[in-house]
Amino acid sequence: MPDFLTPQALAELESLTRSATPGPWDVLSDPALACTWLSAAAPGDSGAVGLFDYRSASENLANAVFAAMARNRVAALIAENQALKARVQELLDANSREVDRRVAAQTERDRALARLKAVVRP
Repeated sequence: MPDFLTPQALAELESLTRSATPGPWDVLSDPALACTWLSAAAPGDSGAVGLFDYRSASENLANAVFAAMARNRVAALIAENQALKARVQELLDANSREVDRRVAAQTERDRALARLKAVVRP
């Protein structure tokens, strides 16, 4: 399976997340208007972040909800991705150690059998 979230792509996402207006972001819309706003909802910052008004009202709302959701969740997704990759590596390392242990035990068993055969069949 290809790794679409390469270390470079994750670093770029982290950089974009850090440089964007801090979250969380809220979606503000008025049913009488076809436009939708994104607004910062961080303490001390309730300014507009973006305006969606070039598409239908439903598309503008859907796009704004998606943008707000992405802003509010991307950092957590990056952290979870990194934690899962680290866990996979831990499991691979543990599996490698177990394989090495079993190979060593098999080798020791084979040597013991050879010694036993040498004693039993002189």
